[in-house]
Amino acid sequence: KIMAFNGSKSLLNASINGLKVAATRNTASSPKVALLGAAGGIGQPMGLLLKSNPKIANLALYDVQNTPGVAADLSHIDSNAQITAHTG
Repeated sequence: KIMAFNGSKSLLNASINGLKVAATRNTASSPKVALLGAAGGIGQPMGLLLKSNPKIANLALYDVQNTPGVAADLSHIDSNAQITAHTG
């Protein structure tokens, strides 16, 4: 499930497995997004979609291996999103 904030000081409530989750965002800047499993078969196309989204400012890629290669591929896409790769 992907959740996004649509403005400053917005409150998001979601029910996940019977638990309430609340998150607030107090800035008007574009969001930072972390993609877990970025080097996998689903993570790579998801990274492409997220990198292409003009509302995303920072995209952090996480996986156990090959994350720098995925980050290098996504860095060639012309968008404002900054990419960082994290392995481990």
